[in-house]
Amino acid sequence: MDPIFVDIDWLRAHENDPALRVVDTRSTPHGAPGVTLPSGAERYAAGHIPGAVHLDYADALADPATPYATKIAPAEHFASVLGKHGIGDDALALAYDGGDVPYAARFVWILQYYGFTRAHILAGGIGAWTAASGALTTEVPAYYPPCSPRTYIPTYVPRARKYSPSPRAAATRNSWKRSLSMVKAFFKSAFSSVDWPSVRPSRAMRASSEYAWSLPAKERSPYLRL
Repeated sequence: MDPIFVDIDWLRAHENDPALRVVDTRSTPHGAPGVTLPSGAERYAAGHIPGAVHLDYADALADPATPYATKIAPAEHFASVLGKHGIGDDALALAYDGGDVPYAARFVWILQYYGFTRAHILAGGIGAWTAASGALTTEVPAYYPPCSPRTYIPTYVPRARKYSPSPRAAATRNSWKRSLSMVKAFFKSAFSSVDWPSVRPSRAMRASSEYAWSLPAKERSPYLRL
């Protein structure tokens, strides 16, 4: 199995591969009120690895039918977005991000979720590229012709699991049931003549405590050990 993470040498060795599709996944942060940061599109426009297209996980890869940025797009929408960016069934995808938020890992995870196997992450992101004296460009690639990839089918479908309590959990539950029964019996016998609507909870608890301590040790222990 090919490694998920690849380095700059791998990229340079494959840069002339016609199947290679480099994807800049830097995205607009979501869920941070009051924090204003450049959008993924703005960062892409300011400079990206030559040949890279841009896909924002929330704008392009989320389910448009919901307001949630983290819910992945359904298969038809996902295939349509990839097709418009020239990422077909036989593509060799390489994703990178800014090294701050793992957007590339999320993109590759979505690809794998839909059965796309030839997908990699550039270790170190765009920072590793510039550190290796790689040039950035502001040109949007025009050599990724649109295509019509297959409709992807999720490779993992969550199923509800049936849980059964462990013997220890069952014993604990039964113990609590017995304790609750004793508490109910205690209040019923000790305060059957009390007008409960007029008694505050704190006063009732204090009265029950005083009553329990007034009992002989053998009789009060079940109540004071709860």
